[in-house]
Amino acid sequence: MAAAQRGGAAMAKLPGVELCERARFVEKLAEQVHDERVRTMVALGVMSRQDAKAKRLLDELWQDQPFVRRLVLKSCLGSRNGAQVLAGLSDPSRLVRGLAKKLVALCCSDAEATVALKQAFVARCHLPMAQPLRRHGRTAPIDALCDQLAEGSQGAWLTELVPLCSDAGLVRHLPRALRQPSTAFFARLVLSHPGRFAEAACVELGKGPLTGHWKIEVPRSLLTLAVRTPDAALTLADALLRHGEALPPAVLSPLCERRPGELADLC
Repeated sequence: MAAAQRGGAAMAKLPGVELCERARFVEKLAEQVHDERVRTMVALGVMSRQDAKAKRLLDELWQDQPFVRRLVLKSCLGSRNGAQVLAGLSDPSRLVRGLAKKLVALCCSDAEATVALKQAFVARCHLPMAQPLRRHGRTAPIDALCDQLAEGSQGAWLTELVPLCSDAGLVRHLPRALRQPSTAFFARLVLSHPGRFAEAACVELGKGPLTGHWKIEVPRSLLTLAVRTPDAALTLADALLRHGEALPPAVLSPLCERRPGELADLC
């Protein structure tokens, strides 16, 4: 609610935009400082939702030089025109393409973001697009790409993406990803799905002494769990002790601060 109110207040402060022919509008933009130009373009994007003239002006500006096309992409923050962002992803200008990639998570629908993410995978530049999608809670496109990879012959690429999935997507693909885990995989898994990491580690402990990546990653990740998700850390710590594994000393202090009673029972 508060975020929506802040967003509404920000929109209310956008400047009024005087529509004119393209060349004159570009001249006026050039006279403004950067922040003012961006605010003008966001306001123009908001106008374009209901004003056909504003929409036509944006279409004309898109035919201009890269500097202007980047400003048109900024207008998508007001218009939420995901199709415009998708067009920017194939622009001849590297700078325009770079901005478009940053706007996918902010301006595209799930369907549009899925198209963008799958296109990025073809060029093997999907992770920089998937990570902001995850940060904004936009996991449907990531799930869709993982489902596609799992069904095809490119399953080897699953491991790096699976920790960014939704919980349902993670459950579907985690067993396959755990066949070839990496340090980066575990780091993302602990940050995005700490409870699932603890569950998987407990299952691994049930098979016997930790080996391979697990022997390194469980002690390393336990401190992160103790700080961020102490309940998951306690579950894993209990499993470690039951299997004769020592707890890293560094985890005791954060667990003592957050779950003193449970830690005392555990030890």
